[in-house]
Amino acid sequence: VYAVAGVLGVHLQPVYHAECQRRTAPQVYYVASRRCFASKFLALERHTCAAALRGLCRVLGMRGVRVVDGMLVAEMAARADKVREFMVANAAKLQGVAEDDADGGYDAPALEGLASLAQLEEAAEALTRLGHLVLLRRDLSAALEA
Repeated sequence: VYAVAGVLGVHLQPVYHAECQRRTAPQVYYVASRRCFASKFLALERHTCAAALRGLCRVLGMRGVRVVDGMLVAEMAARADKVREFMVANAAKLQGVAEDDADGGYDAPALEGLASLAQLEEAAEALTRLGHLVLLRRDLSAALEA
């Protein structure tokens, strides 16, 4: 649980989370055909495949899975707040791009304005991790039902 949660950005144990962030954060991928996460540095496939998640559900029990699910939901809310902050901070520029698209295409100045958006990298990271958390939650739920 700590390996998966740390890499996906869930703060279960701060020291372990920092170590996972340093080593693997950019190299985590979800493999849809195998329904698991993959990484160059950690054997995430072994810990996030359906069989491993079913075993985790058996070990934790219904109550433990609810606790983990609550932690995932809390972290998802935190990531969604980061995206909301990005949208609020850049509302005027994003509105300009949306209006430019209404004409049937983007022009170069509007697209160049996107490069200067505040907190763009943080928002992109938050969206990526939010997606990972949603997928992990879905797979954990499926494992519990199996």
